[in-house]
Amino acid sequence: MTSEYNVSLIDLNLEEDREEIKLYDLDEREVHAMVSKRVIQSDCRISVAIPKTHDTAIVTLTLKNMMGSLARSDRGKMHGYAGDTERDFLKSVRVMPKNLVALGKHVAPHASAILEHCPENEWKYGYGFWSNDHGKLWPQLPRDSYAASGAGQKHIWVCPSLDLVVAQSPGIWENQEENGDGLLRRVMEACE
Repeated sequence: MTSEYNVSLIDLNLEEDREEIKLYDLDEREVHAMVSKRVIQSDCRISVAIPKTHDTAIVTLTLKNMMGSLARSDRGKMHGYAGDTERDFLKSVRVMPKNLVALGKHVAPHASAILEHCPENEWKYGYGFWSNDHGKLWPQLPRDSYAASGAGQKHIWVCPSLDLVVAQSPGIWENQEENGDGLLRRVMEACE
């Protein structure tokens, strides 16, 4: 496959060139973690995931895959565990979403897909992802924001620069563009 598409496969666990980012421990104090510089500086990050629940973050969507860009020794920090920290599920529930946003500021996928793990004849509708990096979809919203939308007007909007995630179920919009002038703009203005 690598020769057919002229690409190379890289084991991120062997990466030595890393950049330090800030995450949070169980007491919500800043801790440092190392992320692959290659992933941070890449022109295009694509994350394909299967839908599944997560015990502390409910869902991680395609950001869970980006945890692979962390140094292996720092991956427990995503749950708030640093070193020999005693496990505390309730504190981890508070800090995990915050750490997903913190990691997403550096390595959020440019394109994502969530695939159901089932036979093709049973495929069902999943989430579609949209990026606002050029401001075409939502000119009034930050360029680093992105969203996942699914059946029944379910919508998840992520804005790393505001440390904000908005989940709408069901959403109050007819199409994606309405979010820029509607609820999301009002939520964003309330955060400023």
